[in-house]
Amino acid sequence: CKDRTYQGGSLAGAVMAPNTRDVSGGEYKSISITAPAVSFSEYTKYYVGPDGEQHVFRFWGDLLICLPALTQADLQHISETDDYTATVTVSWTCTPDENPCNAAHSGSFQYNLRGYYKTGQSAQDSLAMFVTPNHSSMNLNIRSILNESPAEIQISQLKIYTTTVKRSSSTWVRYSGSNISEVRVKPFISANSLEYWNQSQGDTFALSNGMTSIPFEVIVRDTDHPDSNHEWVFDGSDYWGKADMNYIGLKDNVVPVIDRQGTEYNMISFAGDVFISFEGQTIPGLTSGIYSEDIYYYIGYN
Repeated sequence: CKDRTYQGGSLAGAVMAPNTRDVSGGEYKSISITAPAVSFSEYTKYYVGPDGEQHVFRFWGDLLICLPALTQADLQHISETDDYTATVTVSWTCTPDENPCNAAHSGSFQYNLRGYYKTGQSAQDSLAMFVTPNHSSMNLNIRSILNESPAEIQISQLKIYTTTVKRSSSTWVRYSGSNISEVRVKPFISANSLEYWNQSQGDTFALSNGMTSIPFEVIVRDTDHPDSNHEWVFDGSDYWGKADMNYIGLKDNVVPVIDRQGTEYNMISFAGDVFISFEGQTIPGLTSGIYSEDIYYYIGYN
């Protein structure tokens, strides 16, 4: 059939979203919109399927996001930076009375918003990584952790985003036919400082107080795919260009999007929890003092 889009004769109407300042009910806010009713009449355009069945191929809506004006109180606290982010998820499903819902009638996609205030070149920031440390990243009770099973503790959250680009561009992902052959973005975690990001410094992760060194590993777990295939372990020795370099695999975090003209796009959206682990390490006799180690987060791109 020809590519004609269904056009209804009525406006779906505007839906007021919850105010972003309202923190009640959790972190995430949601709105729902019911698709306009489909009526197959002489005044309505519709598809005619291959079997002569009348059906709607797709419909779309425009989403407008409005931000409240900044108050003087806001301006006293807002940071002049370019790392403001938000994730918008769009999903669709059958009406509640249609149970079970046909799998072809449901689905979802998401896109990421990147914002800045007074600074930054947002148009050029097509790839972004955000590391959000928690209290444990600066203050560890080592003996307490070693008594746990497993001997590990979360230290931060890691998010990696790319912009949405046409699939045919291969900017972020290379394809073999309809399958992903390679994700070009390769994040990794290392004990190597910026000076040695692409060469061996010979270091591995170890907390040290100048007299005693306690080896550990850094583990990244994909929050959207909680299984052993989406867990990556770093000992600190990785650097860009290393023959057997370990990196976070993002193949299952490529988000496909199809616009209303049928053009295919993709982006990468990854969220992970970062842990340090002493599990399976040979722990020396502990001596008193403050132990420390630097952990470096990198994104490689080929």
